[in-house]
Amino acid sequence: MDVSRLAATLHVFQDSVQLRPLLDHPERIEEVAGWIWEEWQHLIPHEDVSSFTEAFRERLRPSGIGATVVAFWDETLAGVASLLADDLPIRPELTPWLAEVYVPPRFRHRGIGRRLVLRIMEEARAIPVPRLYLYTPDRETFYARMGWTLLERVSYAGRDQAVMQATFTP
Repeated sequence: MDVSRLAATLHVFQDSVQLRPLLDHPERIEEVAGWIWEEWQHLIPHEDVSSFTEAFRERLRPSGIGATVVAFWDETLAGVASLLADDLPIRPELTPWLAEVYVPPRFRHRGIGRRLVLRIMEEARAIPVPRLYLYTPDRETFYARMGWTLLERVSYAGRDQAVMQATFTP
């Protein structure tokens, strides 16, 4: 998969969106953690927003496994995505994972999610790893448009999930 070519073809709202490491914006950790907790608290019901906040603080890094990238639309926080060593407890042998991809509703359909995904894919390829994984209950088509393929379907947290992979060519 040619991640660079995919990224170069994305031109929607290029000038208005900037991607930056969360490390450069620690003042935004609580906001990002709040988004992630609100969106996915059903997957980890025993956790609260403070545990998500602490997890983001503990893994602040500029790149590589554990890195989180945030999108800004004219200095307004507009999205987030992370590269994690593990994300699906029932598949611990798969690593690394595209995770925590979230764009608030008012910023959707502007190419921000796609740019975040492509950025994390570039991070993974730079490590280098041969493949990257994700799981989603309902966004399979979104990821397939960027070259992701279905690995398997699993049941997790009471929902059917598509486990997908992006395979990188040397």
